[in-house]
Amino acid sequence: MPNYTLQDILGAFLAFFLFFFVLVTPGYVLGWVLNLFDFRRRLPGVRYLLGIVLSNTLSPILFFWVSHFLGTVSSIAVIGMLAVAWGYIELLHLLQKKTSTPLSPEKIRYQKIALWTAVGWVVFSIFLLVDIQFGQKLYFNLASYDFTTRVSVIDAITRTGVPPANPGYFPGHPVLLTMLYYFWYILGSLVDQVGGNWVSPQQAMIASVAWSGLGLMGTLALYLRLRNVNHLIGKWRAALLSPQLLLVSGLDAIPVIVISITGRITLGFNPLDGHVESWNMPIMSWLNALVWVPHHIAGAMSCLTALMLFLYAITVDQKQLPLAAVVSGAAFASAVGLSMWTMFVFAFFWLIWMAVLFFKKKDRQTVLWMVIAAILGVILVSPFLVGVLSPGNLSGGGGGLPVTIYVRPFIVSSYLSFLPQWALNLLNFFLLPINYLFELGFYLLIAMLWFQSHKTEWKHNHYFLVEVLLLMVVTILLSFMRSTIIFVNDLGIRGWLFGQFILVIWAVDVLEQLLENKTLVSISVLKRLPGSASLGKALSLMVVVGIATTSLEAISIRAWPMLIDLGVAGFPTGLSADTQLGRRSYDGRLAYQYIAENLPEDTVIQNNPTEFLDRLSGLYGNHQMAIADRTTYGVPLEEVKSMNSQIGEIFQKNTYSDWKPIDQLCQQHSIDFLVLKDTDPIWQDLGKLMIQRPAFYSNQHYAIFPCGKYSEFQLLTH
Repeated sequence: MPNYTLQDILGAFLAFFLFFFVLVTPGYVLGWVLNLFDFRRRLPGVRYLLGIVLSNTLSPILFFWVSHFLGTVSSIAVIGMLAVAWGYIELLHLLQKKTSTPLSPEKIRYQKIALWTAVGWVVFSIFLLVDIQFGQKLYFNLASYDFTTRVSVIDAITRTGVPPANPGYFPGHPVLLTMLYYFWYILGSLVDQVGGNWVSPQQAMIASVAWSGLGLMGTLALYLRLRNVNHLIGKWRAALLSPQLLLVSGLDAIPVIVISITGRITLGFNPLDGHVESWNMPIMSWLNALVWVPHHIAGAMSCLTALMLFLYAITVDQKQLPLAAVVSGAAFASAVGLSMWTMFVFAFFWLIWMAVLFFKKKDRQTVLWMVIAAILGVILVSPFLVGVLSPGNLSGGGGGLPVTIYVRPFIVSSYLSFLPQWALNLLNFFLLPINYLFELGFYLLIAMLWFQSHKTEWKHNHYFLVEVLLLMVVTILLSFMRSTIIFVNDLGIRGWLFGQFILVIWAVDVLEQLLENKTLVSISVLKRLPGSASLGKALSLMVVVGIATTSLEAISIRAWPMLIDLGVAGFPTGLSADTQLGRRSYDGRLAYQYIAENLPEDTVIQNNPTEFLDRLSGLYGNHQMAIADRTTYGVPLEEVKSMNSQIGEIFQKNTYSDWKPIDQLCQQHSIDFLVLKDTDPIWQDLGKLMIQRPAFYSNQHYAIFPCGKYSEFQLLTH
């Protein structure tokens, strides 16, 4: 019996190690060659921090270009060359180490804390996301809802290159998947390929989440170091406070607990289906964002790195403006391919910041280099944009604008749908303060405190100015504009990452004054805030609820599938028809593993397309499918409905007497193997169908059959 938990842990940690050569060494070499942020004079720990931050801006666009025009094998060769260059640079630093000044005990202590914080996050994130196995029961994480897409695209890039063939759409021939920002998956695919049989696409995806978290913490630390350059030891302490603040989220725990308990008592099931933030239009907790959408985090951090490059050039060395423009152009190109929505928001801010600088006569030369950075970014990402903007892809989006005007809704308005739209908009407008209080909690009050104490200073400090401008752009834009491509408001959710980043920085400012020489935040420290005692109590309560929200997120991500089998969640549920999810998932992974080990890479497999977002096929399928809803980006809706209906007929009927009509449908849609599950109606006919054609593989819950041109396929099975 395979131990999938052990396999995933080992594979994810190996993938994490391999990501070092994708998400550290490229930026390390770039920083050293160009001496960005005075790279060569930095301490070793800071150089590696810079390597992570700069790789996040360079690697996506670099490996897109190399993979797109030369192939992924060439990208692997580039990884090797960068690794050699990194080794040479490290050798140089090792030879110079004898003449360097020894570190103070306090700096050594701070470095150890930073190292253990990073190690703690990596271990936590990997154990949070790997499959958990108990005997013959297997439980994936709740974020598998999104992982089905991400893992299948990583696998598609490994199999078919860049841009990848759409793994969930095959109308008789491969169709390129270009209506999706897939740069993050290129990096995962390179790790998947280098790792060989030791690393699966799923394990590469899990490791990428760990690295996304390190990128976020690294960007926060670098920003604080640059911003607080005159604080000496204080800048080290500030950098250690920011990861702790990532644990604090909004006040979601309060409505979630009320809705969950009420729903379980009155309806017999939890209407939130394990999704902690689905009760309202969310501003995602940091944990939620890292686990579910690490590429959006990476996109936002790439934009913020461009911001830091220009701030550093303006405040420290204006001779570096040309370098800032070039590297920022690469950062913007990466951001587009990582997360179009975060780049969309940042572009608004960039224009406003340029306008502000233009009216400051001494900063006008900066505006010219900012324009050059934007133009260079468009040029670098143009091969990707050509695919996105092609007419065939635009047809899949309905032909309309990707954004529309609206007022950010609060949950109350969903119960008043009988009102005219103008009345709902007016209601939501007046409820915006309450809406943001629930979504931001502690950080909303922190913003008020910070702004009150910096109300005269922020206009004259470059860092404070851009922080206020960026937060204003995020708040105004995302309160009154939403995306329309899919039902989820990606713009309104992902774009808030910039605002959340600024709020963490401001929280560090507020807390650092109270902590003196301490590096750990405690609730009691909030009582020292100047002002009324009730303010300190309110902030303390919000911190407790914010940490409870993040804790609920972690528990839900890890345990929700288990709670379904334990009967705690109740039914209906989007994951399982009964309390056998663990056994069915274990058998499903066995079946897909058998496919991976015994079928040619170019065969087309198909599960029941009428089942919404089948998790197992996305996590473990690793083959082309004729149709699958996880990657129907850019596919005309009518085409999706038609193929779902025709192919779904195979699985939905339970009156088959022979294979002839099934084989006809398989040949019509170029399907080579069918993956049947016990919840498919056709399962009732399995006995008589197996008499006519033995299964390629079968267990208690899954059966795989050749069909169409493969109907006579013979292979020894165990």
